[in-house]
Amino acid sequence: MEPLAIVFQGEDVMDGIYKDAQVMRKEMQLLKLDVKRLAKQNTRFLTSVR
Repeated sequence: MEPLAIVFQGEDVMDGIYKDAQVMRKEMQLLKLDVKRLAKQNTRFLTSVR
């Protein structure tokens, strides 16, 4: 029975790491969207200044 407790304990750690990775992935996707939006905005600004 002892090894099962270790396996479950390890699974909890892995679940936490997986959830953290999901959060980071979502944040990176949102940052990519921000970069695209700002690039468009910058292009519009540069065209209007000319």
